[in-house]
Amino acid sequence: EVALHEIVPYGTNEWGPILTKVRRIKPAVIHFEIAASQEPITFVRQFLKKPTNTIISLGWSITPLEVVETLGKKANGVLGDMPAGVPVPMAPNADAQAWLDKYKKRYKHDLGVGSFVTYTSFMAWAEAAKASGDAYDFKAVNKHLKTVAYKGLMGDISWGENNTLHSQPGAPMTHYQVQNGELITLFTDPSVTPYKNYKFITPPWIK
Repeated sequence: EVALHEIVPYGTNEWGPILTKVRRIKPAVIHFEIAASQEPITFVRQFLKKPTNTIISLGWSITPLEVVETLGKKANGVLGDMPAGVPVPMAPNADAQAWLDKYKKRYKHDLGVGSFVTYTSFMAWAEAAKASGDAYDFKAVNKHLKTVAYKGLMGDISWGENNTLHSQPGAPMTHYQVQNGELITLFTDPSVTPYKNYKFITPPWIK
C-alpha cells in the first residue's frame, strides 16, 4: 500500500511539510528518487532530526559520489540501487576489479557507481561505430548494437526490443546499503556473485 506519493521540483531543499506528513503516517519504507545530489542529502539530514522507524531507499539518488561523501556515517543504513551498476567495494571478476582499481588510482577517489554504465555505454557505442566502419552511419551503428552483444567488463550486454538496457549478468540491477560511511553491495539481480559477507544492517535510527 502506498500511503503517500509526492512529486517535487528539482532544487527542493526544504522538506519540512513532507516530513510532517511522513512522521504522522510512519511508513515502513520511504522511496526517494531524484537524479541529483543536494535533494537527497538535505532530505536525509532533515529526516534524521526526528526519524521514524522507516527504511529509507534513495534509489538512483544514492549513486552520485557526493551523496555518501557528504553524509558520511549519517547515511549508515540508507539503501539505494543502480540499474546496470557495478558491485562495490569488490567487483565480481578480475576485469571489473582492475577497472575499479585503475579508476581509483587515476582520480584519487572511489567510483561514483553511475560511472560504470556511462563508461560501458560509451564503449559499446565505440565498438559498434568501429564495426560499422562509419560512426555517422547511424543505421549501421544501431543495427550492430541491436544484433551483436557487447562484451562488457562483467559479461555480455544486449539491448531489448525497445532499445532498453534490461537487467542481465553484464549489467545487473545492483542494490546497495551505506555501511560505515561507504556503499556496500547487498545483492544484484541477476546474481553475479554471492555477496555472503555483506548483510543488511538495521538502520541506526530504527529502534
